[in-house]
Amino acid sequence: MEPRILGNFESYLTIVGGENNNSAGDNLKKDLDQLLDLLTNSAYENVVNDSSSQQKRASLVEEICKKLMNCKERVNGKVVPSSSVSNAVVLYIAKRVCQKTKLASGKGESLALEKESIELFKEITVKLTDETRVTFLNSIVNELRYPNSHTYFFCLILLQLFAYSKTNNIQE
Repeated sequence: MEPRILGNFESYLTIVGGENNNSAGDNLKKDLDQLLDLLTNSAYENVVNDSSSQQKRASLVEEICKKLMNCKERVNGKVVPSSSVSNAVVLYIAKRVCQKTKLASGKGESLALEKESIELFKEITVKLTDETRVTFLNSIVNELRYPNSHTYFFCLILLQLFAYSKTNNIQE
């Protein structure tokens, strides 16, 4: 079964943010691309312990989390974290990781990339506020509703998040 991909979901990643909605610095897709390229390099070249790449990764994760937390929508008169942007982030990461996994030359590279991507989801989940975290986790769970090529990936992510989370906020 083909992946359930929302029509033009990447448009939600192009410009996001609060008051500075037209700022070029708010391009979430660019940040995700940089982070996923760094993640891919870490998985393939085992440069995880390189301090400059660690700092860049932490900085990009922090920036992505800020943008997720600042992106709001109005639902029934209440301002809540944007589920559309959260869905787009979750789906974009999965799409890129699954593509890279298929292109991996060996089982070891594929497993390393899966491990790195699961760590990425853990990092993002821990750094989000409670309200945004719930929206982000709901976006992952929603991808399990329609079985497709990403279902296994999302199942792994959820199991890892709940099994190895060090905070009760995630397990709740």
